[in-house]
Amino acid sequence: PINSPFHLLAVPIDHLSCTLDLKDSTFAELERYMGAVASCFASQGLDLVMFERYLKLKGREGGNHCHWNLVGVAKDQNVGPKLKEALSEGSGFAFREMKTKLNREDLREIVGDMEYVLVTLPDGSSLVHPIMRGERVPFNLVREALAKSMGCPERADWKQCRQTDDQEANAVAKFKAIFGQFDLM
Repeated sequence: PINSPFHLLAVPIDHLSCTLDLKDSTFAELERYMGAVASCFASQGLDLVMFERYLKLKGREGGNHCHWNLVGVAKDQNVGPKLKEALSEGSGFAFREMKTKLNREDLREIVGDMEYVLVTLPDGSSLVHPIMRGERVPFNLVREALAKSMGCPERADWKQCRQTDDQEANAVAKFKAIFGQFDLM
């Protein structure tokens, strides 16, 4: 985890490369789960920040698989505006704001068939950066901006966030216990 008790991955079962490729029913299920996670986090005094970084992995068998990072951030840290500033002004990359709930049609209008970075802030708005052909975007761009926004820039490097097997097992057990009442299944 970055610096949060909860840092999850939402990974659809269907092997598709990005949110734009998901079937409507899969996207609807993903949205319901993200809503359940947001409610769970809120019960713990946390806001939800989500991000997807879609890159076409060339030359890799199986390609990439759509996945979202879901990170619980302390409400009192007011991370949303800090993250927006870090990405929009501090990263050197132009992010476009979508003020409404994530809408795939709007996303497709912005990115077309290009790769992209998509971040959903605690207020429900999203920031999207279409990755232009040939443009190099650091793989950990959002993670770095989020760690900085949370006041722990050293945790931008995932290697600084490693846990022992016991720590991971305990974190999973804690999340399952808390999420149980919100789980859709």
